[in-house]
Amino acid sequence: MKLKPNHPRCPCCKRPFIPDPRNRYHQKFCSKALCQKVSKAASQQQWGARSGYWRGEVNKKHVRDWREEHPQYWKRGKRR
Repeated sequence: MKLKPNHPRCPCCKRPFIPDPRNRYHQKFCSKALCQKVSKAASQQQWGARSGYWRGEVNKKHVRDWREEHPQYWKRGKRR
């Protein structure tokens, strides 16, 4: 299939690509491995910035309590 001038360009590699037909209206990155990695990182950063999932005093208290209950969690050696 020939690329037309109106095909979107990948923000990572700057090359035009043919979007998947199921996602053609909102697909921004091409299917190359590096571009998918950048897409995933951008998506996670955007999700973390807009959601309050890990924020707030309730979550901070929950994490502190869990860490106090499991002090050896980070000090475990590799399982053999």
